Amino acid sequence: DLFTLTNAFRGGDTVSGITGPIFEAFSLYRVLPYGDLDGDTISDGYATYDKTVAPAAPDAVGGDLRVASLNTLNFFVSRDTADTCGPTQDQDCRGADNDNEFTRQRTKLLNLIEGLDADVVGLIELENTPGVEPLADIVAGLNERLGAGTYEYIAAGTNSVVGTDTIKVGAIYRPARVTPLGAPAVLDTPAFLDPNNTGTDRNRAAVAQSFRDNANG
Repeated sequence: DLFTLTNAFRGGDTVSGITGPIFEAFSLYRVLPYGDLDGDTISDGYATYDKTVAPAAPDAVGGDLRVASLNTLNFFVSRDTADTCGPTQDQDCRGADNDNEFTRQRTKLLNLIEGLDADVVGLIELENTPGVEPLADIVAGLNERLGAGTYEYIAAGTNSVVGTDTIKVGAIYRPARVTPLGAPAVLDTPAFLDPNNTGTDRNRAAVAQSFRDNANG
């Protein structure tokens, strides 16, 4: 059947009897099945296609707190209309080009975080510009939906800047469930940023924060 939003492929699906030419690109070999691929005959380029079934929910792992992480895919509060972002405020603003794009991105991100229902969430690819805190915007959006004070964010770095890259990492948490223990730590040493001494940073600065479980200390 044709690939659609309701008929997608996922990891674990298996195909047998592939027929078609092989080509190589980007150091990988690929098979291009011939035919119309509608699944009605073997001449479609494959014999069988077996789909996996997505679980309705993850397996239970025990515990009382839920911790999650996700990539925000370049969540910038600043619009991408000029090179005014980053710690030096002369780097590309990689996020939305206009207000409509920003609203779409922000809504999808808030939907995702709300659906995770996590007590602590680590976030990747956040804008890293002095005086601009994307975590504050995310928390404001979540609290507007879920109630005042539902989430807070960890204020790491200096003037909202962590490291020297255009984007940074960060964390939000539910103060009703956990309490930050001590100040956040930022790992931005040369040995961490460029572990192989290449002259170019290979890692972005990391942020670490300890929490105390409010339920049991």
